[in-house]
Amino acid sequence: MESRTSPGPATLRHHDAVLGCLRRAGFSIELTAHSYSLLDSYIYGFVLQEAALPFRSGDEAAEVAQQIMGHFPADAYPHLTELAVEHVLKAGYDYGHEFEIGLDFILDALERARHQHSYSPSQVGRVEPANLMGSCSSLWSCFKQLQREVTNDMMRPRAFVLETRRLLLRSLADEDVDAVHRLYADWDVAKTLSRITHPFSLEAARQFVGEAQEALVQGSSYVLGMFERRHGALVGVVSLRIPSMDGARREEERADEARLGILGYAVARPSWGQGFASEGAKRMVRFAFDDLRLDRLQASPLRDNPASGRVLEGLGFTVAEAGILEEPVYGGPPRLADRYLLTRGSAPE
Repeated sequence: MESRTSPGPATLRHHDAVLGCLRRAGFSIELTAHSYSLLDSYIYGFVLQEAALPFRSGDEAAEVAQQIMGHFPADAYPHLTELAVEHVLKAGYDYGHEFEIGLDFILDALERARHQHSYSPSQVGRVEPANLMGSCSSLWSCFKQLQREVTNDMMRPRAFVLETRRLLLRSLADEDVDAVHRLYADWDVAKTLSRITHPFSLEAARQFVGEAQEALVQGSSYVLGMFERRHGALVGVVSLRIPSMDGARREEERADEARLGILGYAVARPSWGQGFASEGAKRMVRFAFDDLRLDRLQASPLRDNPASGRVLEGLGFTVAEAGILEEPVYGGPPRLADRYLLTRGSAPE
């Protein structure tokens, strides 16, 4: 169920209620299995599609459609153009409304299928009237509630894990706020980074974790805690930002940065000198090239952090631009840095 080996009791209760609803409506076991699979696939598939859309409102949908249409002649794809002009660009368009229309189609089809099977619901309790929507009046609201639950579940940050010999690289969770605070509140760590300010408060740590969770859902950034397998402690953070997936950036900026990843990392002072930065960054590089199929990675360590430069050089990075100024995202004066680059073909095995 949803590819989980240990679903919780709330999930199991919901699935059992849906199955019971279908059985009480007169569906045979075989038809219940087919119907349940169809409904489950539709609801989860719709939510996956909706969550991945590059817009959240009708106005945004119209803007995206117009941008796409502007890239090709109107007669190149006449049917897509017709759909956009006559439907998507109309006032009040909301992709979410498509869910109810599709569900109507499916329920009507299931009702016809049920009538084609001679089955008496006496085994599970006779229900009147025979009509599916009447015999199980809560079915519609049941699936609408499931859609809302799935949507909320999809938008909730899930554990994302990469593994190395000594480390688990895991997406940050709310319970990691204190450890993240200890990491970046240490001036010896913060002063080597251009994207962290000092002092780094507990509230800043909460914001950092929250933004990391949101970016993971959007696919614009992978900010992972480096947890030592031996005792589970956070020894640092490794990150991979993907500018082309950042909806806050201008379209032309995102196009220029297509298939680019920006690597970053920080290690807690008690864990310095143990090779954790190299180990975590190497795994992230492999993830970027092998899984995300990015073409190039860049990193911009500060000049007064030579250890970071040595980590990059050990991974095959070379200096592409020396003496750049890095402006801290969280404030502070620009800092001198070097921009390193690694392309897919030059990455060591």
